[in-house]
Order: sequence, then C-alpha cells, then structure tokens
Amino acid sequence: MFDDLLNIAHMKPDKLPTLDPNVRGIFDLIVRTVVEIRKERQSQEYRQAEKRREESAVAVRKLKEFDAQAEAYREERERQAGLLR
Repeated sequence: MFDDLLNIAHMKPDKLPTLDPNVRGIFDLIVRTVVEIRKERQSQEYRQAEKRREESAVAVRKLKEFDAQAEAYREERERQAGLLR
C-alpha cells in the first residue's frame, strides 16, 4: 500500500489524476507521512544492525580472551607435568 502511494506521489503532475485541492493536500500529507515512516524504519534497522555488530565484536573479543586464558592454563599444566617427572 505504501509503495502504491509513493509511486503515485512520484508521478509527474500531468500524469496524476485530477484531484480536488483538499484531497490533494490530504494525499500529499499521507505521502509525506509514509516517507517519514520509511526513513524512521531504515534508521531503526541501521541502529539495530550497528548494535548487533558491536555485540558480535564484544563476543569475539571475549572468545579470544577465553582462548588465551585456556592456552595459558594448558601451558602451565604442561610445565607442571614436566617438573613432576
């Protein structure tokens, strides 16, 4: 429905059906509202994607830290095992 309104709104004036000025004003208001809704949705999607990227970066950093700790623990265990022999 929104796409249909936008398609009509972007028609050249001579291609638009003749509308009463009051109807045309309401139509223009609806189209502007639809455009604003779309912009807000795009902004929300962008913010959500940015948040997911940040969360992924944090998860990757934590995983690398965990791997480093596990490797240090493994090396310490191997060193201790070597001393016991």
